[in-house]
Amino acid sequence: MVHVKEPPRRVTVVTRIGSVLPLLTSATGLVFAAYLPAEEIEAMKSAEIDALAHGRSTARQAAAVLDKRLRAVRTNGVAAVQSLFFPGIDAIAAPAFAANAG
Repeated sequence: MVHVKEPPRRVTVVTRIGSVLPLLTSATGLVFAAYLPAEEIEAMKSAEIDALAHGRSTARQAAAVLDKRLRAVRTNGVAAVQSLFFPGIDAIAAPAFAANAG
């Protein structure tokens, strides 16, 4: 997490700058997974897929769903999740490639 835009209304979930969120089940993680080099995320990606999957075919299905999500993030420029990381919590994340450029 590198930046948080606080909503105008009170919310019950706060993500702190510096938090490390899951790669595959959070909007932030999906953005990082979509744009970081594959070799940088492969170990974390494999561990999370294995934790989510209960069998070999399930792991392949999870990997296929992830690939589809990552293509959508690259196409749309944002990741959005609904109740994926926490039930009832929706999130949107976008990459900041040059936050200090100006």
